[in-house]
Amino acid sequence: MKTAAQRLQQYRDEALNPRWVRPLTWRDTKQFHPSAWGAPRPNNVRGQKGEVFTDSIDQYGDDLGPVGKLYPRMIDHNGWYSDTHYDALIVGHVCRMRCPRGTLYIPATLCTGWDGTVHYLGDAELVPKGATEEEHDRACREAARSADHYAEREAEEAREDNAKSLAESDIEQAREEIHGINQTTLSLIREIKQHGKKYTPAVCIALASTIKAGLRDRAEQFKIIKAREEDYWTAAPGY
Repeated sequence: MKTAAQRLQQYRDEALNPRWVRPLTWRDTKQFHPSAWGAPRPNNVRGQKGEVFTDSIDQYGDDLGPVGKLYPRMIDHNGWYSDTHYDALIVGHVCRMRCPRGTLYIPATLCTGWDGTVHYLGDAELVPKGATEEEHDRACREAARSADHYAEREAEEAREDNAKSLAESDIEQAREEIHGINQTTLSLIREIKQHGKKYTPAVCIALASTIKAGLRDRAEQFKIIKAREEDYWTAAPGY
């Protein structure tokens, strides 16, 4: 049994040198391809690490289910949060597909917050024909570990992208606030210069207080911009 550190190093090594087997060597795609019946061709965009971006979890083989339900003692959670609001989860799955060489157990991921799935064909576990039930379970378990690893990695990247997006939105909003404050403050200053002597002391105090409040708000907006530019994670809820 490999340790967590050994598995992590294995994942890193495989990411640098992924093993890739074309799906055409696994089954007759002309027979199973939906386009054979006039249906739209499914998404099969391939990544650089042996992954395939797909439309549904059962696009390659049969979905055996979430890894947390397949192996609850090994994986004691229901998925990884994909955003900073903790609304959606990225969940690891295992898909099983028969092929001429035996049975493939394919790590896959799906997100509860958006359409589309990912199948990591480069990390599929092949069990030769005639293998024992124990060998099948070992391969399925390894595919589950890989699927959970990739789900965690995808979730980390998604949360980071979400924080960056929130930071960009905060910066844009802060700049709009600054622009509005500048216009209002400059308008008041011009009015005071033109009619200052005609105002009562009480009105002058009120106008000065309004200008000071606007300048304080303006300074706060600049602080927000600086904070987001230095660390986009400050835009995340609960930071």
